[in-house]
Amino acid sequence: AVPMAAPWEAVTMNPVDLYSSSSKSDDFNVPRNKYGEEGAKTGNNYAGVNFFGYRGKVPRTYLGTKLSIPMEAGKEYCLKFHLSMSDMSKYAVNNIGMYVSKETMEEVSDANIYLEPQILSVTNRVYNKQFSWEAVCGTYTAEGGEQYIVIGNFAKDADTKQETVRLSREFSGRQSYDAYYFIDDVSVIPTDKLDEKDCACDKIAGGKLEVTEYKRFGT
Repeated sequence: AVPMAAPWEAVTMNPVDLYSSSSKSDDFNVPRNKYGEEGAKTGNNYAGVNFFGYRGKVPRTYLGTKLSIPMEAGKEYCLKFHLSMSDMSKYAVNNIGMYVSKETMEEVSDANIYLEPQILSVTNRVYNKQFSWEAVCGTYTAEGGEQYIVIGNFAKDADTKQETVRLSREFSGRQSYDAYYFIDDVSVIPTDKLDEKDCACDKIAGGKLEVTEYKRFGT
């Protein structure tokens, strides 16, 4: 199948959902769809990725793309994406990260991928915010030639923290036994083109977690 949001595609055989304000299906519309309601962070579209399924009953999905330009050896990059927990999911999780690779990650299987993602929240906290977008980011110094990125949960279920979330009164129906998030505004930018604070999505200050909003990159 040809990806509807090329060059973005599902990395395993489990498809990644695309939501759009121009969708003819109510299930995949923006802002309201089968998983709840969220406006796009920018533009009119976003993806839907599942990072955990209760007892493996709901398959995980992985969102990947090839970069337009391979990374340069020794150069430092800021890798960033934004997520919002869906309203219909029962679980919020941690271990949501990004893996950087020289080779294509496409897997002809529906299995989970177990790797060490180079980009993970400093605190690796559980993301349980609905109705808003949060950034996950980090810096990465390239070996040279890396040209693929994949967003997903690369840890085992036993190593993934899960928090149960109650369904908001604004929504009816049965919660899904998964940790499904909307994903938007993914960027890979050399840090020499950014301010230092632009690649610090969360930090520990005085023993407390501070979550800070930073300006969006580009257009």
